Amino acid sequence: MRTTIPPAELSQEQIKEFEREYPNIKIEQIPADESKQMAMIASGTAPDVIRISGVQQFPTYVTRGLALDLDPYFAKSKLIKQDDLLPIANFFKYNGVTSGSGNFFGLPKDWSPDQTLFINKKLFASGRHSSSGPENTARLFGAL
Repeated sequence: MRTTIPPAELSQEQIKEFEREYPNIKIEQIPADESKQMAMIASGTAPDVIRISGVQQFPTYVTRGLALDLDPYFAKSKLIKQDDLLPIANFFKYNGVTSGSGNFFGLPKDWSPDQTLFINKKLFASGRHSSSGPENTARLFGAL
């Protein structure tokens, strides 16, 4: 199995553990940025498992027919069902028009605070702004 998941996210120890449990599957990590990944796809040498930035790249992969519909696999699985997933996973659903509903075409790997916005409540409480804080991201950037 070829993957673009980098060593920082899929360690050699994890690979060895997986390969011990599934000796008929060997994992090969391929270093690739988005451009190289698209070139591999165009040339017919796409990796089996890729890691993409969901928000930025997911729509491109699905609308180009590059993502596999996972619903049939959920239907057959004895290990994981769609109902086992948290609502955040619904981002990886696509109905042919928008993400968020329809069939699953991906799954989140993890959640991390690297895409989280934090606000300084003291700044908003200082009187410089008329509210105790923004209602949403657009209002946050408008207030700053």
